[in-house]
Amino acid sequence: MTLSHLKSTEPFILSATSKLLLRELAHLRQTAQNRPVLIAISGESAAGKTTFINTLKRVLKSASFIDADNYFIDFSKKIQKAGSFANLVEQGFESDAPSSFQLQQMEQDLKTLKENKSVSIPLYDMKTGKSIPQAQPIQPRTFIFVAGICTLYKPVSDLFDFKIYLQADEKLRFERYMKRANERGQTASEAQRQYAYISEMAQKYILPQQKQADIIVKGRLPKHYLQQLFIQTIRSIA
Repeated sequence: MTLSHLKSTEPFILSATSKLLLRELAHLRQTAQNRPVLIAISGESAAGKTTFINTLKRVLKSASFIDADNYFIDFSKKIQKAGSFANLVEQGFESDAPSSFQLQQMEQDLKTLKENKSVSIPLYDMKTGKSIPQAQPIQPRTFIFVAGICTLYKPVSDLFDFKIYLQADEKLRFERYMKRANERGQTASEAQRQYAYISEMAQKYILPQQKQADIIVKGRLPKHYLQQLFIQTIRSIA
């Protein structure tokens, strides 16, 4: 089944290159020369990246998963000095800019994984802005999924074998973001201001990266899509 056929028959496929989805994944594995296949999952905040990854985690045993948000630089001292993250933003800080991520460290870790070697990646605390180096061990399994807004930033984007971009409509993203903010203890007004900020950052840094994706899909993926087009295929390849 070609991506063009999927696009015409399944409304959740929004855009795709001429690659064949199923054959492409099989081909990637065959040509990987016994190394892991790296798959990027990108999209704006609250587009559904975590849900996508959690669905795959439940059924895939031959894959490793990396939350790319753990590669944020350590903001803790800047936040303390500003008094809060909101104050830091008001001072002009751009948290979603490429310079806010440890991209060189991420590039090195991904290269090491491609060499079939284990790595220990950072752990980032979203509440305090603190980064703990080498806190999470990652094994080089058959497939390695890396999800986060920075996965399509250079130079790490060049290391991926396949790139997926999740696109959710504005209303859905806002609902997801507000729910998540409430769970983190933020007030509604704080969350709304921050949502406006991350939307502005997305226009500047994230949305332009869509052109690098091999496939663009809606952030709310039907269960049968994951099962039929990813899970079963990846299992058969692995």
